[in-house]
Amino acid sequence: MSENAENQNFREPAEEILAQIQEQANTRVESPPQPGEPANPPIPRAPPPGHTHAPPQNNSLNAARDRLFHAMLVRVALKYSGKVNLRWRQIIEGTLLFVAFVLLASLVFIHYNFQRSPGTCLHEMRAEDVKKGIVRIEVVRNLDVLYRKERYVRDFVKAFSGRVCLFNPADVFRFGPSAIPYSAKERKAYLAELERRRSGKTNDETIRYSFYSNLLAYMVKPMFWEDEESELFSTTKTFDSTDELEFHDPIEVEAHNSFFEKIKDSDIPEPHEYEYMFRVEYAMLYGVLRLPPDFRDDHGIPTTQIRIDSKSKCFGDQMSRLMMKLFVGYEDTIIAALRARAHNLSLVHPETLSMGYLHNLQTHEHFHFVSNSMGRASFLTAGLLMIIFTFAISMLLRFSHHQIFVFIIDLLHMFELQQPLNPPVAPLITVVLALVGMEAIMAEVFNDTSIAFYVILIVWVADQYDAICCHSTTSKKFWLRFFYIYQFFFYSYQYRFSGQYGGLALSTSALFILLKILQKTEKN
Repeated sequence: MSENAENQNFREPAEEILAQIQEQANTRVESPPQPGEPANPPIPRAPPPGHTHAPPQNNSLNAARDRLFHAMLVRVALKYSGKVNLRWRQIIEGTLLFVAFVLLASLVFIHYNFQRSPGTCLHEMRAEDVKKGIVRIEVVRNLDVLYRKERYVRDFVKAFSGRVCLFNPADVFRFGPSAIPYSAKERKAYLAELERRRSGKTNDETIRYSFYSNLLAYMVKPMFWEDEESELFSTTKTFDSTDELEFHDPIEVEAHNSFFEKIKDSDIPEPHEYEYMFRVEYAMLYGVLRLPPDFRDDHGIPTTQIRIDSKSKCFGDQMSRLMMKLFVGYEDTIIAALRARAHNLSLVHPETLSMGYLHNLQTHEHFHFVSNSMGRASFLTAGLLMIIFTFAISMLLRFSHHQIFVFIIDLLHMFELQQPLNPPVAPLITVVLALVGMEAIMAEVFNDTSIAFYVILIVWVADQYDAICCHSTTSKKFWLRFFYIYQFFFYSYQYRFSGQYGGLALSTSALFILLKILQKTEKN
C-alpha cells in the first residue's frame, strides 16, 4: 500500500510537467506562422534604465531543455519504481554493492600482496648490462617448451648448414620423409583445398595426390600457375614477432616449422606450446631502444635476455600467480621489480631522477622510467588535479549539450516551420576540439587513453545526474560529497602509485558512484 501511495504522489507532478510540454508543443503546431511572417514577432518594450536582460531565446531554450530532461527523469524514476518491485530493487542494489566491495577487497589484497613481495625476479640483472647495452625481460608460459625449440633449431641448423641447398631429392631416399621441408608438405593441403574449391567434393579422392607431384611442384617456380593457385601458394605462416626478429636464415624458419610439426604429431602428455605473457626491453639510452636488431648485432650492442617462467615463485604463491594470469597481468609486477633493482644498482640519475627507458615489445610503446619520490605530498596534487579536471570536463560537456540542443531545435524549425538552417558550426567545432584536447591531456597524466575516456564518461553521467535529478535537500547536500570522495580515492591511488592497477581502482570508484545514483534515483 505504501508503494502505491508513493507512486501516486510521484505521478501527479510528472503528468503536470508532461501536460505543460505537450500544451506548448500543440500551441506551436496548431497555429504556425505564415511563410512570410516571423515565427515569434518581437514585442517592442523599452527596458528600464540601468537594467539589462539576458537574451530571451537562450532563456527559453534552457527552460525547455530543463523541463524536457526533468520529465524524462520523472518517467524513468516512475518506470523503475513502478515496474521493479522493492525486492528486486534491493537485489540489484545489493549486487552492485557486493561487486563494489569485492573489487575494493581485490584491490587491497593485490596491492599489499604484490607491494610486500620481495621482487627477486630480476636478481640476475647487472648494472653493466644496462649501461652498455639492452636488457630484454620476458615472462613466458611453458618456458621449457621455448628452450626445447631453441635447442632443436640450433641442432637443425647445424645439421643442414653443410648442405648446398635446403632441399635435395636425394635426401628423401637417404633420410626418409623427414627430409622433406615443411613448406612442401603444406602444399599438399593447399592443392587439396584448391581442388575442393573447383570440384566441390570433400571425399578422399579429392585429397589424394602423388608424392612425386608434390616434389615436382615444390621445385618448379610458380610463374606458370593461375591467379587462384598463386594466391593459395603465396599464403605464408605467421610467427611470433620474436621469431621474426631472430630468424635471418630460411633454414631457421624451416627448423621452426619442423619443431612444431614434430610436437604436434607426438603423443607425449606435455605442453606443446609456449606463450609470451609480457616482454619489455630496458636501456639507459632512448636511441638504443629504437635501433633494429640487425643494426644492434652489426655494431656490437649487447642484448642480455632474462627469461622468467610464469610459474616462478618470485611472483608469489599460487593464488597470486592465478590472479596475475587472469586479472592483473605481469606488467606491474615486473616494473615494480625493475624499479627496485634499479635503485639497488644505483641507476637513478641524481638530478633528473631518470632510470632509463622502457620498450614494450607487445604494444610497441616507449616509456620514460622515472623514480617516484612524491610521498604523501601526492595526495595534495591528486586533489588539485581532481578539481581541475572535474570542473573543466563539466563546463565543456554542459556547453556541448547546449550547442547540440540548439542545433536540434534549429533542425526541427527547419522541417516544421520552413526556416533556414543556421547551425552553430563554430561553437560546435570549438567544443569538440576542446574535448579532444582535454582527453589528450588526461591521457598524458594517467598514461592510459582508456582510463582518461572512462573518467570523462563518469564525470558526464554524474554531472547530468546532479543537474537533472538532484532536487531534494538531501541529494543536494550529500550527492556531490560522495561523488568527490569516490573520485578522490581513484585520483589519489592513481597518482600516488604511478598508475599501478589504475583500471581496478577506477572500476571500484565507478561502481560505488553507480550504486549511489540508483539509491538517490529511487528516493527522488
